[in-house]
Amino acid sequence: MNEQLRAPLSEEAIASAIREKIKFLLEKKKINRMLEVNDRIADRLKALEEEYPDARRCYLFHVLSGSTIERQICSSFDFPGEDSLVKMTEDLYQEYQKKE
Repeated sequence: MNEQLRAPLSEEAIASAIREKIKFLLEKKKINRMLEVNDRIADRLKALEEEYPDARRCYLFHVLSGSTIERQICSSFDFPGEDSLVKMTEDLYQEYQKKE
């Protein structure tokens, strides 16, 4: 077998990858993309706040909003299923990479 086994990424590794993707998406040289992505993220966070009363207890909510809250203060890391901010960020990243 040539398959490599990989350990699951830690929450901090995932959060770091999210930050790097957001940094790419919000690159100042691409002002139109930056504004569009910023609006899409803000809209998504607002919708999550409406759906989840405890949305601000989710660590990735803070990562995407630019907050520097510590992980241990938050009771969850990400939202479940289709509400996942990891999934949303990856989808945005893929979308805009294709446009490059």
